Amino acid sequence: MKISQCMIVKNEARCIERALAWAKDVAYEQIVADTGSTDNTAELAEAAGAAVFHFTWVDDFSKAKNFAMEQCSGDWIIMQDADEWFTESDAAKLPAIIARYDKLYGKRCNTIPINMINIDLDGRIITEDSTLRIFRNLPRLRFEGSIHEAMPREAVYPGGFVPPTCSELKMLHDGYAPAIYAETKKLERNIALLRKELAAAPDNPYLMEYLSESLRVRASGGDEAEALELSKRAIPLITDPHYAYFKEKAYNYCIHALAGDSQPDSREFAEGFGFAQRAYGEFPASPELSYEYAFCLYRLGRFREAYEVLLGSEKSLKAEGLDSALYDGNVYLGLLLTANELDEKPTMLRAATFLLSKDKYRDAAITTAYMRALNGTAEAETVLRLLGALYDLNNLRDKLWLLNASKGSGNAGLYEEIRALITPEEREYLKNG
Repeated sequence: MKISQCMIVKNEARCIERALAWAKDVAYEQIVADTGSTDNTAELAEAAGAAVFHFTWVDDFSKAKNFAMEQCSGDWIIMQDADEWFTESDAAKLPAIIARYDKLYGKRCNTIPINMINIDLDGRIITEDSTLRIFRNLPRLRFEGSIHEAMPREAVYPGGFVPPTCSELKMLHDGYAPAIYAETKKLERNIALLRKELAAAPDNPYLMEYLSESLRVRASGGDEAEALELSKRAIPLITDPHYAYFKEKAYNYCIHALAGDSQPDSREFAEGFGFAQRAYGEFPASPELSYEYAFCLYRLGRFREAYEVLLGSEKSLKAEGLDSALYDGNVYLGLLLTANELDEKPTMLRAATFLLSKDKYRDAAITTAYMRALNGTAEAETVLRLLGALYDLNNLRDKLWLLNASKGSGNAGLYEEIRALITPEEREYLKNG
């Protein structure tokens, strides 16, 4: 089995070497189609061992990608962008994973869905999505659409068979990092192309949602209002269950835009809450939409209802084996807030423990809630020992963090226990600092 790595590029000197490096020991060939770089992208790609072809840009991503794919001779193609890459460990798994899917599903399997992790330049997760980057090299598998291009569904999924997402593979992408996005001017290009596409197909809900997303990112002038109207229009037009993801995103934005910063007694909040109710009714297993609905209920003072929604969402996360810093972080934060209002201490403890295990400095209020959840069930000394599993009790920053959090814990003994950890030398340092 031969694997072709394939990509189209323009002015990607920042990341082209990284994009090619992961596939060096995996790919049979590395194909790069340059669409008009004015930097040294093509030279860097050639120096890294890639076969570089040149394609005249015609404002059409499908034509460029299809040209690049036609240069591939492997059995499978990994079609990526220059700002995407696999880690070395994930890259090493690729041949075995492709062989496994081929053996399990045979010719029904023309693609292998994988996870795309969008990160900022500090490695923090922005979004996570399932995506298609791995395809059989077949003439009928070619892209359509000038932007946000995709292959015909019937060609990608013959007979309607959709292979399961491969959770073992995670492709990383930093092209949505704000600094990179602004520097490359991709946003303005995308908006112009999407407006052109939408003018030709004015009832296409997917183009509406893509344009809405781009306008939200630009957030200039009347962009937010236009984005909201586009997402509102898209929701009732998305009827194909295979593309429900677009509908979930549109719902999510409408809820945020209308209810996010509005007062609970406002017309905007009422409209946003309406979207939240409909979204939860359609997608009760969606962790993100469950959280949005529950948060609206929380803001309305309907704590018990919000709590029950979030408990159901927690069950869905565990049942489906989802592991997302975005999804489960929101669900457990919601559980912590509602459980605190209802004095459900076991849930408070469970939620706070989860959140602090992911980021112990996320919010001092979470640390305080952890302490409050243990009130009446453990002595101050025991609570401190449990905190020691999450924080370094020899580290001054951690001691000060815990000291501040303990002020609202309702546990005076715990405050004194933490205060006693600060050494005379540290007190002197703080006094002089």
